[in-house]
Amino acid sequence: MRTKAFAIVAVIALSLSTTIAPVAQGGAPSASAPDLKATLRNAAEALVMLRGAEMRDSISTMEFWATGTMSVVPQGYKPGTPLLAFKITAYHGAIGYDPPGGMRVDFTRTNPNGAMPQQQIHVVAGKYAWNEAKYGMNATPAMETANDRLLQLWMTPAGVVKAARNAADKTKVSVEGGKTVLTFPVGTTMVKATLNARNLIDRVEARVNHPVLGDTALEATYSDYGDWNEAGYKSDVMFPRHIVQKVGGLPMLDLTITKTNTQNPYVVFPVPDNVEKAAASR
Repeated sequence: MRTKAFAIVAVIALSLSTTIAPVAQGGAPSASAPDLKATLRNAAEALVMLRGAEMRDSISTMEFWATGTMSVVPQGYKPGTPLLAFKITAYHGAIGYDPPGGMRVDFTRTNPNGAMPQQQIHVVAGKYAWNEAKYGMNATPAMETANDRLLQLWMTPAGVVKAARNAADKTKVSVEGGKTVLTFPVGTTMVKATLNARNLIDRVEARVNHPVLGDTALEATYSDYGDWNEAGYKSDVMFPRHIVQKVGGLPMLDLTITKTNTQNPYVVFPVPDNVEKAAASR
């Protein structure tokens, strides 16, 4: 039976029906919060997003490639029962951060032994979402996933900085357990991002309505930051080599990045006509 994955990206999101919900707090904030403007600048500088004499945000698009593992919560799941396990043999994420934002995730997964490969391509462009049979071709509308896929986009490290900045006075900064924490809305969903001592995004959390688990926590953790562009194309832009995502505390996705392109590659997400028509009919 075909199953659909619930995972990141950055980034493999399905229909979670995200809602306004409080983000779980890891501890009481301190009485004196850090300066928000300085916090966002420090986070952007840590990712090396700022360039030029005016130190402006230089990141508008990026791509990354990875391998790893994926798990799916089966219908009728009960705590303690096994998840459906898959091996990710190829994973390509392409992100466009300019408003309203867009992302395409093209991945191939197999059974743990490498059998029965299955390719899936998930795309979002602002309020539009669709799946593709081939890269950029044969679109099937998936409008019910649009908000959830956008959430995955803005939960990526650079996406956190941009979304927190764009939310303006709706973004709050605090200190929890000695770590700086940003809280900001993405659409109708509140997102909480924790920075490490180097001002890099360590963990990002949100509440989501999972199709099997119901209202639960979505958590992405990032580690081993570096410039993973190919030799000759280094940009010094930091990207995590290891990405782990959990839903309801269950491991959903574990990616090891093999390569990035952070030199603002040409990435576009033209909305197919049938997807626009599907959106208009909703």
